[in-house]
Amino acid sequence: MLSKKARPPLPKITDPENSYFHPVFKYAAEEALKICGFNKEIEVVGQYPSGSGPIDFVFRRIASGKILIPIEIKRSKTSVRGLGRRQSRDYWNNLGNTCETPFYCTSNLELTELFRNDQHRPKTSAQLIKLTNPIIILGKTKENIFYEAFINCLCEVVGIVIGGSQYSYVTAFTQFQTHIENRNSNPREWHKLFVPMCFEYIRGAASNYSSLTRRTLMWKSAGYYQTNPKRLIELGRKVDFEGVFKYPCPDPNDNEAFTYGILEEASNSGKYLGGGDEVAEVVGEVVTEYIDKGYIETDPELANLLAIISKVCIDRELLPDEEIFDPCAGSGALLKVLPSFSIFKLQPRQIRANEINPFLAEVLSLRLGLAFAPVLDTDNCPKITIAPLETLEKDLLKKVRVVLMNPPFIAGIRSSEIKKVCAERIRQVSGKQSILDMGQIGYEALFLELVRHLVPDSTVIASVFPAQYLVRLSKEIVNFRQFLIRDFGLKYFAIYPRAGIFEKVIKQTVVLIGQKGSSSNQVKVIEIEEKLSNLDFHQLLRGLERKLNNPTHGVNIIARPRIEFERSVKEGWRVLYGMGFRADKLIKKYMTGFNKTHDLELRRGTIGNSGSTELTVFSKENPLLPSVVNLIPKKWLCPVLNTTDDMPRLIGPSNAPEQSFLPPAAAYKQSTPERKILISIIKEYLSSYQLKSSKQKKKEKSDEQILKILRADQKDLGKNWVIIPRGSRKKAEVGLLESGGVLLSTNVVLVKIEDEVTRRLLASWMLSIFGQLQLELYSAPQEGMRKLEIGSVGKVQYPDFNKIPEKKAAALAKLAIDENAIDYNNAVSRTVDKLWAAQLYPSDPEGCLSEAFEIFNYLVDERRSIGGS
Repeated sequence: MLSKKARPPLPKITDPENSYFHPVFKYAAEEALKICGFNKEIEVVGQYPSGSGPIDFVFRRIASGKILIPIEIKRSKTSVRGLGRRQSRDYWNNLGNTCETPFYCTSNLELTELFRNDQHRPKTSAQLIKLTNPIIILGKTKENIFYEAFINCLCEVVGIVIGGSQYSYVTAFTQFQTHIENRNSNPREWHKLFVPMCFEYIRGAASNYSSLTRRTLMWKSAGYYQTNPKRLIELGRKVDFEGVFKYPCPDPNDNEAFTYGILEEASNSGKYLGGGDEVAEVVGEVVTEYIDKGYIETDPELANLLAIISKVCIDRELLPDEEIFDPCAGSGALLKVLPSFSIFKLQPRQIRANEINPFLAEVLSLRLGLAFAPVLDTDNCPKITIAPLETLEKDLLKKVRVVLMNPPFIAGIRSSEIKKVCAERIRQVSGKQSILDMGQIGYEALFLELVRHLVPDSTVIASVFPAQYLVRLSKEIVNFRQFLIRDFGLKYFAIYPRAGIFEKVIKQTVVLIGQKGSSSNQVKVIEIEEKLSNLDFHQLLRGLERKLNNPTHGVNIIARPRIEFERSVKEGWRVLYGMGFRADKLIKKYMTGFNKTHDLELRRGTIGNSGSTELTVFSKENPLLPSVVNLIPKKWLCPVLNTTDDMPRLIGPSNAPEQSFLPPAAAYKQSTPERKILISIIKEYLSSYQLKSSKQKKKEKSDEQILKILRADQKDLGKNWVIIPRGSRKKAEVGLLESGGVLLSTNVVLVKIEDEVTRRLLASWMLSIFGQLQLELYSAPQEGMRKLEIGSVGKVQYPDFNKIPEKKAAALAKLAIDENAIDYNNAVSRTVDKLWAAQLYPSDPEGCLSEAFEIFNYLVDERRSIGGS
């Protein structure tokens, strides 16, 4: 019997997550605890803090405060099957010993998944617990029946997690995953496994669509055709799913392809879920581990945002023969959202997808076909190519009017070969050299440039892109911003919180929207304050179409003249949106006519600049490679500043946190005793150090390469530096190096000033809210961290120190040593801030200070929200 307490209304899939989905879950979870008899000892707690962000819900013991299980709530079944699984597992990992059980859970109310962490089953999909009835469909089930079914499902979860009920794992798709892992080097053998499995999945999914039911009515189970497998392809082709139903077909004696349990699970999954998401998740795990380490699927919430802004940009429906194109479609996550939200009125023939990876062909075809299942036909089906973008002909894309894409992000240093291919294709297509092929620009930039050349004029291009392209100051990034304004036809860009989007990716992203051949008088910035999962996308679309400045809660639109973006390409665009705009106004108000730091001697530290810091930086007491350190002559040893967390203010040989070494010049000359010692150190390093796993694959270096690195990087830069950490998360620290004998790593930016008072005054200014506000403004956020470069520090303005009265100058210089650094979590006014405010704006120092701190705190909030910290 359900409680008489008022039940929250059931949500639609487009309703905001926090305000609609969360109340339903909490009500049902509390009812389940009550029914199971645990409600007096266990409570349901929302937005529980953890190391990886607030957990949507936890079950917590009232007496001890111990957590029993973390639960992640999503809006769609696709998100549950994808990011929801990974987030809930991350929450469990971050809870550590505060979580009593090995279980974690994710749900969108319709679909609930329970997992048990098990070191013997490392893949998330292998940790899935079999629930009796985990699926109820919103919108197709009466409210009473839905609540009863959902509460029963949560009762089963409570019974397993808290009551100790027996459970078993879902094994069929885990078995399928093992089979495809064993064929991950051969696309033809890989494909054979998908033919019967997808046939059975489609057969199950057909029950949800009357037209597909009619067309598959005569299909028998896939196992029926084992003696004549080509019948699977013949029957499937009559519906479509071209990427699945193509030769080669499996052999009749291929028992892996016709495993009964796998086919049964595929049929059931198709019947109850029907979108291919669980197949995509399994394939994604295998592709990421064995084939393409950089493969990341687009989150459906971000896919909706891309589609909505592109619709507003083109400002019309597509004609029947016009197409939407994804040039790097992956498993189809981006394109499959289009029919479900009806952003564009589309037929499947208007969808064109390209993907380079042949191992994604089957799941891409399956998902796109099922997305359009009610109208899918051999004459009305998505058009899919499996090929490098560089091989596509312009004629193939002549009907494309909208491009939606999440391009491959490959750092410039790792993409030199593929960039050459892309640049050459740009030259062939355009008759001109690539605009963007310079420096260490990432492959994604050239990919975007090539897409622009391949599609017709007036095509709208909406792309996910690294946010650093808006703010960083290197020549290649400045050139890219110029490209966005002059060539890409930039009309919109959207910034949004990183939470829940690309959790496995370091780079913060934005959405760029341009129209080829157009030149708008203004660029609109869409600032999204809420998590994307909390947005009402239908309301957002209506608001944007009506040109509202606040189209929905948590979204603001700022229109800026195009000329402002042109003028700011060298400086970066941070000052044109968000709190950066207010910060820029404050700087112009209080600091006009000030000196520029770029006029001083600026440089980065050198240690570690070319890598191999495992060799060149080590702990004084407990080195990582003691066998290497033991070979280093004591007179070569030298303290080094590498780690900048809790950096000493006044740095010297006695308090530098780590150790390095400085080979003498003779070590770089042939046939010297010193060179023999250095070579022995390098050889021991290469033989004893095993490359650690990393997100970017590293190549092993030779001893000659290591020798070159040491010669270039192991330098003593002397003394009289103001030191500013390039990366900071907790405190806005500044340091001073006033004595020699300390090496400096590439993790710091250095400002050289010989005069002690002037040096300390600059350090005092940099330490103050006025210096820190500028550093915050000119930094680039990276995973919530503040990241600075030489160019960022060079933009900082500072007052003429000669105009400061001698007594006040002495007090300010002393504070460069004595004052605490600003804590990002609790930025409060200090003596150094008050003294500088009085110098800066004597008529109203308190007002000046209050304004500076208000803007600084907002800048930090924006950086952490967008960066995900």
